[in-house]
Amino acid sequence: MKININNKNYVKNKIFSFMDEVHMILGGGVSVDDFLDQTNLFNDWEKIIPEKEYPIFVMAVLNNIRKESIINTIIASLSDKNVQKNQVSGSSSKKKKLISHIGELPFN
Repeated sequence: MKININNKNYVKNKIFSFMDEVHMILGGGVSVDDFLDQTNLFNDWEKIIPEKEYPIFVMAVLNNIRKESIINTIIASLSDKNVQKNQVSGSSSKKKKLISHIGELPFN
């Protein structure tokens, strides 16, 4: 699958079309587990969406979630992928200070 990641509206429309396709299949009575076991529809998307955002993409598609913030994050990750792919930042070699997250709520 070839997607022009520089055209955000085009990418958004491709994602929404994909969501429509998956939603139609799941609406036909197929369970999500069976669908995921038998489909290869996600293969092309898996190749272009960074590993970190891919589970978010899959969950959004399976649940037909079209929230602007989620879609925009996925689209932004496509352009970030070209810059950050397989690059090790200089700060990753520095020792990181451990921070306690006890008592914090998820997604803060």
